[in-house]
Amino acid sequence: MLPKIGQENAFEIISQQLLFSRYLKLTNRTTQFNQKRIEWDVVGHQHKNPCFTVVFPFFTATKTVRVLREYAQGPNLVLYNLVSGGFDQQKHKDIQETAVHELSEEAFLKGGEWVQLLPSGHLGISELKWCTNRFMPFLCLNPIVDESPKPRDEEESIEIQDLTLDELDAVIHRGEMMLPAVQTTLMALKYLRENKLDV
Repeated sequence: MLPKIGQENAFEIISQQLLFSRYLKLTNRTTQFNQKRIEWDVVGHQHKNPCFTVVFPFFTATKTVRVLREYAQGPNLVLYNLVSGGFDQQKHKDIQETAVHELSEEAFLKGGEWVQLLPSGHLGISELKWCTNRFMPFLCLNPIVDESPKPRDEEESIEIQDLTLDELDAVIHRGEMMLPAVQTTLMALKYLRENKLDV
C-alpha cells in the first residue's frame, strides 16, 4: 500500500548522485519501497523549497488579471504565464519578498493586498512528477503601476497583457498557459468567488 498523499519522504532514498549542475541540477536518485529499488532521473533548482513563486495580479475594478506572454525555452514556444520567479537567498529574505520583486520586474506593478494561497509553513506545490521544485502561489489584489520597476533578467522575453476572466479561461482551455500558472489561477479564482470579488 502506498504512503498517504503528501507524506514527506514517501519512499526511502538509498542514494543520490549529482550528474550535472548549472542553473538546474540533475541527480540520479535510488529509492526503495516494498523491497524494490529503482533509479530515477530527478531535476531541480539549487535553492530550498518553496524555490519559486507564482503571482495572480487581479484588479477588482476591471475584473482583469495581468498575464505574461513569455518565451518558454523547453518547448521553444511563446506561452501565457503568470508572474513567476525563483527564490534567491542572496536577494530575498523569504518567498513573499521573491513574489514582490517578481511582480515589479515582470509585470511592472507594486503594492496591492497580498494573499498566500497555501497555509503558512507549507513547502509548496510540486511543479512536476520528476522534479524537486515546489512553488508558492500568491494572489495580489489591486497592485499599482511601478514607475521604477526592477530590471528583468537578460534572458527574459516577456510581453504584458491584461485579460478578463473569460479570456483567461479560454487561454487555459486552449492549452496555452504554463501549468504552475494554471494551478495558481484555480486557487486564486476560488478565493475571489468566496469573497465575491469576481462579480
